[in-house]
Amino acid sequence: MKAAGENGMDLRRDIRQIGACLAAEGLLLRGAFHDSGNNDGGLAGPRTVLVIGNAGPSFWRAFSRHRRDEANPMDAWVRRIVDPLAAACGGRARYPSDGPPYLPVQRLALKAEAGRVMPSPIGLLMHRRYGLWHAYRAVIECPGLLPLLDPAPGEADDFGCDRCIEQPCLKSCPVGAFRDGAYDVAACRKHVASAAGRACLEGGCLCRHACPVGQDNAYPPAQARFHMKSFLGG
Repeated sequence: MKAAGENGMDLRRDIRQIGACLAAEGLLLRGAFHDSGNNDGGLAGPRTVLVIGNAGPSFWRAFSRHRRDEANPMDAWVRRIVDPLAAACGGRARYPSDGPPYLPVQRLALKAEAGRVMPSPIGLLMHRRYGLWHAYRAVIECPGLLPLLDPAPGEADDFGCDRCIEQPCLKSCPVGAFRDGAYDVAACRKHVASAAGRACLEGGCLCRHACPVGQDNAYPPAQARFHMKSFLGG
């Protein structure tokens, strides 16, 4: 990766530089935390865990410019960006698609973005700025305890779905796939694949669209179709 290698950049002690490299490719350094690394299959010993993801439409624009005709093109593209960065950090990259055992990416995200995300009624993490229009793509584990970035002012303020009385996300699913804290994946997939589910297939999850938070970060139609077709296995 040019941003990590050709400029002679030493990423081993500078999280800001790692974030800048990711941002240049449409990805975001979502957060980081220190960990002992004792028993989850990652690097042994003290380490800094960097959680990487995306939000809004900028990720799609970057991916569209560099997309290749290959299996799982989005996952492959993310790996082409993140693997060299992990190597430049002297660390290791891990991905949600690895496994089993699978990377507990939401649990790691809750630690990395403490005060900025919380579980939503439909299982996705709600972000105070991006709403439900974001995702987690990778983790980089760097050996040692790198200096962490200070949280932005105000990010520790209380917020949450428990303050949303109407909870339109739960009421918007045409097949009621989200009930009693569970997600009926089979019912969701069957609906999206049917003629009745065309709105979901073409425009993205109606539950995401129903949430009022972060709607200016909603995915463009082409990105929504890509993700929904991937969900169907196509």
